[in-house]
Amino acid sequence: MVSKKRSRRKRGADKRQAKIEARMLLRDYVILRDADICQKCDEIVYGRSAHTSHVYSKGKYPRLEFEPANVKLLCRDCHGLWHANPSEAMLWWRSTFPDRNAEMIALLVHENDWQQASLSIHWYKHQLERLRGLIDSLVSQKEMNNEPH
Repeated sequence: MVSKKRSRRKRGADKRQAKIEARMLLRDYVILRDADICQKCDEIVYGRSAHTSHVYSKGKYPRLEFEPANVKLLCRDCHGLWHANPSEAMLWWRSTFPDRNAEMIALLVHENDWQQASLSIHWYKHQLERLRGLIDSLVSQKEMNNEPH
């Protein structure tokens, strides 16, 4: 009986660690993708002033938590405005990023199918691998664009 409890605790710890690592990778990816620029006011952001913000709530849509199209880089002030005026913020989002918005709508259609399934350690590990691949691809693309022709 004791070994089952330890095993369950170990899986829980592994899942928490994978989730933390996935959040850090997602943040790194979004900062790279958005080139350290607040997507709302175009100011350069870094450190604690760089807020990665979900378009669709990670609490309401947990399967979209690690979807890069669901995250934008904002400065502290714009992030505050995003939460203070959600209707206006979504209008801005839809008009500024129509392609990403369409991608999110397509994912939301499937989100309802996923609601019943729990998010396992395997799902989190899959997200880690996917985010690592996205970062590697983005870094390679940026390196190619910066090379002299």
